[in-house]
Amino acid sequence: MVITSKTSMLTKEIILEVEINRAAGPNITTIVNSAVLTAESPPALLVSNSDATATTESENLHVATPLTTFPIENRILSVVNMVWSLPTKGSLVKHRLCVVYTVKDESPSHEYTFDDYLELTVPHVQFEFCTQVLSQQPGAQLCRATSPCHFVISLRCLRPVSSTLLVVIDSDERIWTLVERTKMVTVKDSGLGQLALTIIPVVAGFLPFPEVAIYECQLVVYENCITYSWNGDNPAFAECVRIC
Repeated sequence: MVITSKTSMLTKEIILEVEINRAAGPNITTIVNSAVLTAESPPALLVSNSDATATTESENLHVATPLTTFPIENRILSVVNMVWSLPTKGSLVKHRLCVVYTVKDESPSHEYTFDDYLELTVPHVQFEFCTQVLSQQPGAQLCRATSPCHFVISLRCLRPVSSTLLVVIDSDERIWTLVERTKMVTVKDSGLGQLALTIIPVVAGFLPFPEVAIYECQLVVYENCITYSWNGDNPAFAECVRIC
């Protein structure tokens, strides 16, 4: 039995899909009676104060919500999928998968258990964005090499608050010439925002889009001076930048 796991995003939720592939083995049919996925609380969420009451191991476990109906049959050379909505977010969260199954028409009937541990990085999804490359020529549907194009980025914030963002793009200079690399955009209370940057394709063909990075900025006022503090992974934006 081969088990493959992968994560994917669905709006604010993160789902985990586990694929059971019976590529080889005896010609029998197994019945998956139940499958429970539990996750431990990330270390940052655990109480570390010595004065606080110690939490038990069961209190640190979170049971994932199953999106698959059990029992399910798994025949030889077949593939079945089990899906959960993950209960907690964090970096390298430890998960335990416990699958209970039986063999069809086995006499006497026996119950088997499969136990496995895996670590998953479950990110906090805050934004969705879609990118398009549009020609600047009226009526043109395709961008021409060496001609300026619009790189349109549409944003949707999953938090019900307005925010100001810095959008940074990067690309291989052999493919794109980036006339504009950065631009500010304000996401309104509706959660929507859009901006366009000018880029030029260097060569013809089906080109990979430039990479997009988004940084959130917070407005801070000090003695009649306005500064922006950047929250991002890029150390270049880790310091405050004074604009007055």
